[in-house]
Amino acid sequence: MLEQAGCEVTRPGANRTSSIVASDGDDRPIQPRESLELLIIPSELLYRIWWRKRRAIIVILACYVASPILLSKSADMFDNLRDDIRVHGWRLSNRAIWALAVYRFGRWSLERKFPPCRWLTGKIYGCLQLLSEILTGVTLDRHVQVGKGFHLIHCDGPISFHPDAVIGKRCGIMHNVTIGTNMSEGAPTIGDDVFIGVGACLLGKIKIGNRVRIAANTLVMNDIPDDSVAIGVPAKTYKRLGAAAPAAPAERDGLASSSPNP
Repeated sequence: MLEQAGCEVTRPGANRTSSIVASDGDDRPIQPRESLELLIIPSELLYRIWWRKRRAIIVILACYVASPILLSKSADMFDNLRDDIRVHGWRLSNRAIWALAVYRFGRWSLERKFPPCRWLTGKIYGCLQLLSEILTGVTLDRHVQVGKGFHLIHCDGPISFHPDAVIGKRCGIMHNVTIGTNMSEGAPTIGDDVFIGVGACLLGKIKIGNRVRIAANTLVMNDIPDDSVAIGVPAKTYKRLGAAAPAAPAERDGLASSSPNP
């Protein structure tokens, strides 16, 4: 009946997108909703890409958002690592390098101000620290304060540091050394340019002065003044032979001058 009325009808099996032409004198075909199809097809394509690559996309977006947070103050960590390599050498078999690398990462993790970032990097540090203690024998918690030029000499045996310990600049520590507590609160505070021999134990809330030498297998439980040598169990303190007296502040700054007498 529609054919008799002058309308073009789509036969079964024909293309569904064919147009219908009205017989009221208007020969303009009624076009399909192309704009709607153009919106549907890209949206389906984007959805398929998202569903297949959703994990990679989430990781990329997370890295993009977190990059300013993760990279802040990273230069200090890498500077410290370069100093550690300069002191210990480039040999990857040196276990001190790996122990200090994990320690530097832990210190960097503590400085994160964004709580989720600090939590995530802290968990990563915990796993690395466990492996480091097993493989290197060095128990160096990230809360230990270590100065510049720190040197783990002959890292062939266990070395233990209490988290509250403070170590100054340019200190050298041999293997089998313990720096911890004496059944009470507080850990040793070690000055600058200190050398600690093999098997020495520093226990309790004590203070080790600058330029001190602690002999092997020495038990230190008392304060040691500057420019001294500690030997024995318990340690006895001796004045270092040839130890130069510390320069006056004016001489250190280059301000001392000798003026002639009038």
